[in-house]
Amino acid sequence: EMCIRDRCGASSILIDGAEELDFKSLSKYKSIGITAGASAPESIVQSVVKAISLELNTVAEELGENKENIYFRLPPELR
Repeated sequence: EMCIRDRCGASSILIDGAEELDFKSLSKYKSIGITAGASAPESIVQSVVKAISLELNTVAEELGENKENIYFRLPPELR
């Protein structure tokens, strides 16, 4: 189920994957921002970006400079 919230003049939806997108509703927007939590697999995020780009004939652009550069070593018992 698509959840829509309005706050500060912006609408937002919470989805679990590209299959939940309503392209008819999304087509009325000039720009669409996508953000995800740390636990969201990158493959799902990219599938959402690709679906929007293809269905709405748009160009995706990555904004911001928050590049991930923190790596954690595996615990000794898992190495």
